[in-house]
This record gives sequence, structure tokens and C-alpha cells, in this order.
Amino acid sequence: MSLSVQIPGFEKQRIEYKQGLFSNTLLIDGKPACKDGSSKTEYRVVDDQGSEQRFTLDGPALDLPTVVCNGETYYFAPPVSTARKIFAAVLLVPLLSGGALGGGLGGAGFMLGLRAYRSNKPAWVQHSTVIGVALGAWLTYFILLGGIRSMMGG
Repeated sequence: MSLSVQIPGFEKQRIEYKQGLFSNTLLIDGKPACKDGSSKTEYRVVDDQGSEQRFTLDGPALDLPTVVCNGETYYFAPPVSTARKIFAAVLLVPLLSGGALGGGLGGAGFMLGLRAYRSNKPAWVQHSTVIGVALGAWLTYFILLGGIRSMMGG
């Protein structure tokens, strides 16, 4: 999933945040932004006037980061509300009692649910997707659990 943000002084450039399964990338006109030293969250970017600016990606781990430039904060997408985070989590909480398998599936399902809530789809599609992800996680859990038990002779 790729989301863009408009920042004054960068109107001629497309600033995007690309979320991958295991990595996230800040893109400027489709190319990875230049990181500032060893920092994972600070970038050097040249604005439309040719001046070098610093971007800092900031924000909670379970939500999209924000871009901080010259003390101003810019959002890639509105933050996911607490109520929606709770809804996504409540559907998957019982999986946490399933050990590492249940915890892994529950965590992955929760992250996919948050990703669905960040989409541009209508609210009913977002809620349906979260419910579908939860049902898929539960089904996967029981199928894997049954396979593990049958392999162990149980």
C-alpha cells in the first residue's frame, strides 16, 4: 500500500510512504529518499527551490508515521481511531491464548485490520474486511492446529 502527502515547498515532487510486508520506504518521485546518516527515521530531501530539508518520520508503531518538516507535522492518512483499533483487536484477542501460533496469527490479523482501516474504501467495506481477516485468522489457526495434532498422533 502506498500513500502520499503534500508538503509546501515540495509541490513538484510526489512524496509517498510505501508499506511492505516486512519493510516500509519513504519515496520521493518513486525513488527511495536519502537517509540522514545512520538514523532510520531522518531523511535529507531537496525541495523545489533546490534547498536541502530534513524529514523526520514520527508516530506510533501500530499506525502510519507522520512527516515532520520545519516543525510542521503532515499526515499520510488520518490516524486510525481508538475505537477501530479496539474493534480489530477484540476479534483476535482469543487467539492470544493459542500460544505462539495463535499470537502470531492474532498479531498478523490485527496489523492487516489496521491496514484495512487506513484504506480509502467505504466504512462498511473496512469493517467487513476486518471481520473477514479475523475469520480467516481463526480458520487458519484451527487448520494448523489440527495438522500439528495429527502429526503428533493426537
